[in-house]
Amino acid sequence: MMSSASATTPGMDDVSIKLSHEFDEDGECGAFTNVSVDIMIQKKKVGSISAVLVARQRIPEKYFMSAMDGHSGELQWIGVTLFESRFGRTKLSSLMNYDDPEFNFMYIQVFHIDDEYKTNADIGASALRQLLSHPFIGGDKNPPYLSSAIYVLDPHEQMSALEHAERKAKMKQALEPTQAENDQIAQWARADANPFLRNGFFQDPAIARDGGSDANILVSSHGHWKAPMLTHAEAAAIRFCIPPVQPPALTGKDKELFEFVKTASSEARYSVTIDATKMANCRSTIVNLVKEGASLSRSHVLHAACANNAVHIVTCLLQLDPSIVNSKDQLTCTPLMLAAVNAAGRESINGIDDIVVIDKLIATGARTDIQDQHGMTAYGHFKKSTDDYDIMMKAMTGNTSNLKESALRGPVNRRLMSPGGPTACDLAGGEEASGGFAQYSDNGDGDSDDGSFGDY
Repeated sequence: MMSSASATTPGMDDVSIKLSHEFDEDGECGAFTNVSVDIMIQKKKVGSISAVLVARQRIPEKYFMSAMDGHSGELQWIGVTLFESRFGRTKLSSLMNYDDPEFNFMYIQVFHIDDEYKTNADIGASALRQLLSHPFIGGDKNPPYLSSAIYVLDPHEQMSALEHAERKAKMKQALEPTQAENDQIAQWARADANPFLRNGFFQDPAIARDGGSDANILVSSHGHWKAPMLTHAEAAAIRFCIPPVQPPALTGKDKELFEFVKTASSEARYSVTIDATKMANCRSTIVNLVKEGASLSRSHVLHAACANNAVHIVTCLLQLDPSIVNSKDQLTCTPLMLAAVNAAGRESINGIDDIVVIDKLIATGARTDIQDQHGMTAYGHFKKSTDDYDIMMKAMTGNTSNLKESALRGPVNRRLMSPGGPTACDLAGGEEASGGFAQYSDNGDGDSDDGSFGDY
């Protein structure tokens, strides 16, 4: 007999799981195990869970990211987003006191409840708690075999078969969802989160605040899921981080102008000289597109030219409209920030070949005190990029770059330094003072940002 008051409404005590596992022989370093779970009520299967256990302790030092990438694109993304590359330690301050690279972490890939039981959130919550405490998983041992777990919200899991079909048909027609449909998707995602929130999983603002797929990541550790399970009301009261609304994608003449300047800038990249006729034609095309309704500011074309160090196109755009010199793109970056990153990206043993674009921007009125959404100035972007270069050199050669304090970087630093000095985010290497990211004393982990900004 079912333990709930109603014979047709199973309770948490009626839920059990059947777990099977298979060592991934193709996984690198013998570090991956596939886990499959059947969610049962009495003898009836009502759902399933699929997960990957990652034994970080088996992965050699500085090989963590290669192992993640070798497994799958999913784990490569999870690895880069949540872990540092030297030992596979967590990047999140919220997990730092519990997560340990000497123990496993688990990536839950699929968490499915059949349509008939989707409205009963107790089933998922109970099944997840049983998975985390299963003897093979070892999440409740002391010390635990499993020290952290990750799940990416999937609103599709809360859709019925009919809703799936309707959504698929609309996507096939390339129709943009309405606001009402977006609100419904958010509700589905929230329902998908319920069993995880009740078991101590949470959305970390450090990775969620910028939006995109990272905002759908839920994380937890044995220090969180060992606490008593939350009630429905307690889970419902948890507020999610709402990232800033992303501006709409470029359309019409703005998109046409951006694509033209992006292509022209890429072709003119680093060119000291350029054919006068070709440049005149380029200018004419830009002017005509503006006459047809395109906007130099709205299309972010100066950003594209600066990102490619296309000095002649930068000059042309500034002559046409110098007011765009301090405009911000979708990521709240200014042209000077992109020029700074580009300059750092061209650094070699001989230094940075030129900073003409930076000089032109500043001469036209580019402000060095403007901050992006994280609080970083152009100086901070340059500093972070050159620091990443030093980390890369140490990881590759065992020695730091001899450029870090050299005169080769000095002129750029002096030009980009804000009158008020560097911000806390500049000094922290891109993370806000309360950014929520862990700091480790041993440097040289090889982490590096690729320096890319937007679609430039």
